[in-house]
Amino acid sequence: MSKKRSSHRGAAVGLILAAVAGGLFTPAAHAVNPPHVQCRAGGPSEQDRALASALAGRMTHYLRNDLDAEKISCARAIYENTLAKGYPSHAALIEIDAAITEARLLNQLQGHSSSIGLFQMLDDKGTVAQRTNVPFQVNWFLDTMNRFYPRDSWLNKPIWEVAQGVERSAFPDRYEPNAADAKTILEGIMAQSSSDRAYPLFHETRTGTNGGWSGFKPLPGFGGAPHFEAHKVVTAGFADGSAHYVATGTDKFLYHNIRNADGSWQGWNRMPGNTGSAQFQASGMTVAATPNGDLHVFAIGNDGFLYHNIRKADTTWAGWNPLPGRGTVFFQAKSLSATGMSDNSVQIIASGGDKLLHHNIRKADTTWQGWGTLPGYAGAAHFQAGEVSISGQVNGAVQVIATGNDGLIYHTIRNNDVSGTWQQWNPVAGRAGSPFFQASALAAAANANGDTQMTAIGIDGLVYHNIRKADTTWQGWNRIAGFNGAGEMAASTLALAARPGSDDIQLVATGNK
Repeated sequence: MSKKRSSHRGAAVGLILAAVAGGLFTPAAHAVNPPHVQCRAGGPSEQDRALASALAGRMTHYLRNDLDAEKISCARAIYENTLAKGYPSHAALIEIDAAITEARLLNQLQGHSSSIGLFQMLDDKGTVAQRTNVPFQVNWFLDTMNRFYPRDSWLNKPIWEVAQGVERSAFPDRYEPNAADAKTILEGIMAQSSSDRAYPLFHETRTGTNGGWSGFKPLPGFGGAPHFEAHKVVTAGFADGSAHYVATGTDKFLYHNIRNADGSWQGWNRMPGNTGSAQFQASGMTVAATPNGDLHVFAIGNDGFLYHNIRKADTTWAGWNPLPGRGTVFFQAKSLSATGMSDNSVQIIASGGDKLLHHNIRKADTTWQGWGTLPGYAGAAHFQAGEVSISGQVNGAVQVIATGNDGLIYHTIRNNDVSGTWQQWNPVAGRAGSPFFQASALAAAANANGDTQMTAIGIDGLVYHNIRKADTTWQGWNRIAGFNGAGEMAASTLALAARPGSDDIQLVATGNK
């Protein structure tokens, strides 16, 4: 099939453009929407309006100053219809990128030649009613994608490359600049969809001697419940063989548990809150263990600021304190990870309100080094990240893995030198010869032998395991078997803990099936 065009079809409508110069799209303060069909009967929902308001200032290309509730409604309709067909969210990401580039994320009734709809389908693809029907359009896009990228090969290609491959545009370079905005919109939709969902926690161990996995088992719940349902979970291991777990329950409060060295569980307890509150409600958190027996807990409060607490070796809690920001009173965070070091210091890395990665150190004397911004990939000044995980090495260095704007996993190292220099970022290779691995969640933990264990949830929603060995080679990604004999483990989030002085690890994940 060929769909070559003489111009970008969304850009052909004069109402849409403020200027096109040097290949860059510069929208007006707010462009007037061209004639279109609503993607949802009854129009945008309150969720759509709220998300459009929240994301409007974050758009960078075609939708800069031009994101509204109708466009969010169309993106949500694409996402929901794609999931209904049994495809992962990554497929919806490709479609949203295409729809932004083709039709400014509107179900348009006009375009170049006979093109209409979200994907600007020509009249030989169906009637007007069909080509403005979202399920019909999604079916066409997915079917075409599978024809051009058989055997799921589209999973291992950049999203803009696949979007262009389906659309067959005469302007292939127009899809990549919209990919970051497509990802931001989809992440917002998914966060709204899953914000009130929690899943049962499952736990297993991997022995360093033979690399064998114990098999997933459900964690007992709070107050005698048979299992614990969580939105998110983090963990850190101690040299005595115990591991501490902090999770957000169905009520979004923080809970703490300990798996003792003999495999028994202490039981879940709500963590005390800030300024005398009985509990702490968090949107994200991380933990780090230090050799002196302290457990450091960092959490993002309801106000978006980052707070720090310590469970001391004597089991008492120090209390919550906000972390100072970089040029601001407090530090606003989106995602974060921390690791304890052999000198009892803690290194933390966090994606700030600007989504850039920042690094800080709480020294053993309790003072803070101060926030510094990580350099970016391929010479960029900064690294904008989604998920991030940091692990302290036996040689004093730290290794960091993070997902970039493109959803791919990247890896870097902070050297153990006076200046704490950072090595360059490198993409982590994928499976079956793919140069990249795309993930929705990840975790890393360092072993005594110098290996770094890594786990990630791929775009298929399954849990994978990899090792960056001490000699800098990679083992490669392998699926982890699921609960009760299942050949795979579907999960929504995960965490990894290593035992200092050992090559064993503990893995915990929220199963979503």
